[in-house]
Amino acid sequence: MIDDNAREQRSGWRRNNTGRDFELYSGDGFQPASDIGSTEDCNMIGEVIVVGDLKLRENAALDEYNRLGERMYDIVSRLPGFVSVKSFKAEDGEELTLFRFASEEALEAWRNHPDHVKTMKRGHAEFYASGFLQICKVIREVGPFEHA
Repeated sequence: MIDDNAREQRSGWRRNNTGRDFELYSGDGFQPASDIGSTEDCNMIGEVIVVGDLKLRENAALDEYNRLGERMYDIVSRLPGFVSVKSFKAEDGEELTLFRFASEEALEAWRNHPDHVKTMKRGHAEFYASGFLQICKVIREVGPFEHA
């Protein structure tokens, strides 16, 4: 959790108090993660969406896991073709993370990034008990639309 003094001194992407979603901090405060990466007025056809459901080990070092997660986000968010990342938690406790990339090439650049490859190996060895990733391509889109 970022204290008030740190908020005044730092800006950029930070984890919110869930430890999973990212928020954008500018001098005016935090923007909810749900408002970041809006799909309004954009064509998502051809985008690649990675659905991740990764379960942490009971004894996983959460501080180190979160530190690595922030480092990976700092890298991926600078890569051309990265669109967004958001996490969602269901009432039953299942947690999904959605990564959006503009193209398969953008995803491959991230998948093969040397720091990401090294961190993925470490994640499987130290942090994850189980999980899956599904790689999906947007083939059709409806909306955006509004109802009065």
